[in-house]
Amino acid sequence: MENNTVTTQNETKSSTEVSTHEEKVIKTPLLIIFAEYLGYVSKFTDIAIEWCEGKVPEEYIQKILDVEAKSIFRQMKKDYPMEEIQFWYDTYYPAILSEYDEKLENLAK
Repeated sequence: MENNTVTTQNETKSSTEVSTHEEKVIKTPLLIIFAEYLGYVSKFTDIAIEWCEGKVPEEYIQKILDVEAKSIFRQMKKDYPMEEIQFWYDTYYPAILSEYDEKLENLAK
C-alpha cells in the first residue's frame, strides 16, 4: 500500500524571529474527513470514512483520493491562514480523527 498522506508545513517565528518549520503528516482519508468539518464538501467523504473503518479502496481509488485531498488542501491554504487550519485540525483530531487514525494504523500492520 502506498503512503497516502498530505504533508503540511507551517512557518513559525520564535521570540528571536528565527524561522522554524513545523511539519505534520496527515493521512489522505483523515484530511478529506477533516475538510468536511471546515465546509469543504467532497464526493469521496464516504469512501474516506469506509477506508478508516477497514474497507480499503482499490489502488486507483486511493490515487483519486490523494488528488482530491491535495486539491482541497490547496484551497484551504488559499482560504485560511495556515495557523488557523493547524488550530482547527488540532482541535478536531482528538474528537473524531484520532479514532480513525488508530484504525488506519492497525490496517497498515
